[in-house]
Amino acid sequence: LFCLVMFRGSWCKYDEHYLTKLANDPKPEGTHMVAWTSEGTEGADKANKQWKLVEKLGYSMVLGDETNALAKFLIEDELLPNLTIQPLSDVQIVDETKIYAKPQGYPNGLVQPAMVVYAHKGNMVMHWESNKEMDQSNAYGAANRPLPEHMWDEVKHRKTALDHGDAVMPIHGERLKTCTHLDDV
Repeated sequence: LFCLVMFRGSWCKYDEHYLTKLANDPKPEGTHMVAWTSEGTEGADKANKQWKLVEKLGYSMVLGDETNALAKFLIEDELLPNLTIQPLSDVQIVDETKIYAKPQGYPNGLVQPAMVVYAHKGNMVMHWESNKEMDQSNAYGAANRPLPEHMWDEVKHRKTALDHGDAVMPIHGERLKTCTHLDDV
């Protein structure tokens, strides 16, 4: 399995919490996880160093691209059609003191959290994009992500069906139980 996790940036405590939880929950054997951010290379390197994504949590790599080329491709190719790229002027975040602030950088916009999982032969197993409604109810894109334990169970079932030649539709992440609420951080 290959799991691409798109996160907001190195400044986001929700991302740190979720990427850690996602890596620590039991997942199918042989799963390769890649974390990606629109914060750019420096932001990806900073998140990897501070959160130990590769060293401790087992991510294959952490990538950053402030051009948002991957995000644009995923939208245009209908793989993640509801992926949100917000102009920085529209972005609001909640920092650890619960004060609304603006992140720095992101010349081509901030890509909100998303995830896509593929199995062998390029079959999509699961996809999820952050709710397009960016407001206090979802911490401006930070909260209400798929609960990793439930997500990995569903991914295992879908992969098993594919392994047996059954045609099963991909899992839509918005139908999964959610976690990473404001109180989780």
